[in-house]
Amino acid sequence: MISVIIHHSQNRKAFLEEALHSVINQSHRKYIKEIIIFENTKSSKKSKSPKVCKSLKIKHIKLNYYIPPSYRLTLAGLRHVKEKYVAYLADDDMWDKNHIERSVESLSLNKNVVAAFSSSIPFQSNGRYWIKPEESFAVHFASENRFGHKYYFRPEDMIVGSLLHPLFHFSTLVGEKVIIRKSINCIRNGNPFDTDRIIPLEIMKYGLVIKDNRFGAFIRRHDKQESARIFGSGEGNKWWEATTTQIIDLAKIENLNLRVAFAERMRSKKINLSDLERECNSMGQVNRLIKEGILVKPKTSLATYNINHPKKSLVKKFIDYRIDRKIIRPIEQLVKKVRNYFKNAA
Repeated sequence: MISVIIHHSQNRKAFLEEALHSVINQSHRKYIKEIIIFENTKSSKKSKSPKVCKSLKIKHIKLNYYIPPSYRLTLAGLRHVKEKYVAYLADDDMWDKNHIERSVESLSLNKNVVAAFSSSIPFQSNGRYWIKPEESFAVHFASENRFGHKYYFRPEDMIVGSLLHPLFHFSTLVGEKVIIRKSINCIRNGNPFDTDRIIPLEIMKYGLVIKDNRFGAFIRRHDKQESARIFGSGEGNKWWEATTTQIIDLAKIENLNLRVAFAERMRSKKINLSDLERECNSMGQVNRLIKEGILVKPKTSLATYNINHPKKSLVKKFIDYRIDRKIIRPIEQLVKKVRNYFKNAA
């Protein structure tokens, strides 16, 4: 059975209510035995708990003092958990109704499975429509062992994939309480990427990790300041670089030759350096891997390439690529937005 911890932050009352509703409306709510709203704010006043469910036990715990995001914060929440499994949800995230059902299904597939994640997807507030899974390319690159929508991750898969993009979203984690307790010491003070990039690598040391690539949780909305702070600031880049260094160091401990691992996957999956730069370079991770000598730029210049391949073929490929990027994809995205807008409006 599962205890759900909702991390509640400052000035997010509306967010909290929507997050709580998404837990209560789970298709397999019978597996949820308690919900713990864990309030961690600098305010001395306790927020008023949303009154949304009488049939489910809901605890609202206000910390006496503010704890910056770190292992101490996660540990403080775990102390109140009574069930064997714990699920996490940030108050600015929401679950789709099948998240718990799919997580329980994943956890029961093999006795060695200790944690399950679901896919996540950004949710646009201006029009309320879905867009493609944010981590789909990295998951495709990393995964070597899959069963339907479920992906089993070996240590090598998780290390290689996590260097490109976070494979997992912390708000989709359902895992054994004792394993999470053992794994949280890797979280450093204030680094938001530790929960998504490093925690799964730590959990992996104690058993199998499965990810269901169907949508299970999605980002409902973030404060614009928070998104900018993480993805568009020098501070965010420092956080990312710190977790990247930690993953590269772990690869050395595991005696994993990252250069060989990347080359083999790129060859088997027919992915080139341009694909990686286009799909996975928002935080400069591809540039970092090139700098480390893990990714190697082709020695063959474009001029030499033209000698061995008909010029017409290259021009055609370039035109096809531009048509796809500038015309076909924007039209597909527009159609998807319109369809989902009218679907949600109805």
